[in-house]
Amino acid sequence: MNILKKKAVAFICVLTLTISCSIVLPGCSEKNKYTFDGVPEEFTVCLENALDALKESGAASVPFSYFPNEELKSAREGANGNLISYTIDSAQKINDNLYAYEVTMELAETPGEKDVYYKFVGNIDGEILYIGNPNWVPESIGENYESEDFQNPIGENTLSSGAVIFE
Repeated sequence: MNILKKKAVAFICVLTLTISCSIVLPGCSEKNKYTFDGVPEEFTVCLENALDALKESGAASVPFSYFPNEELKSAREGANGNLISYTIDSAQKINDNLYAYEVTMELAETPGEKDVYYKFVGNIDGEILYIGNPNWVPESIGENYESEDFQNPIGENTLSSGAVIFE
């Protein structure tokens, strides 16, 4: 009888674990809800992580992001999250180390309005990072890249790499 109780307890534990996994694991797989032909998954996941973090705060997005200088990084660390929602519409390979994405975004500054922005993800010194501004793409991964080909709404591309912009 003792062995039968142990088997019953083991069965109940396995059943509970199976049910728990079936509830929890589907939520984990939803993180990469966008896929694009010819675009490595890790680039798109990086973009999703950065954009999801921007909904929370500027500081939350820093670990996923590239900044051309420390001043811009510090400014982002102190910024509020201003992204309400986003949809990644398309992706384009610029070169093996740089991908451009068209992202429809709703910003806190203009709730209810959605604009399309170009966002980038690059392999910078072996690290996959989000690049939030077309002017911030480093020369080291800029082969075949012309920032003029990626115009964002009003004025964003007219600012220099030293300007502080948060989308």
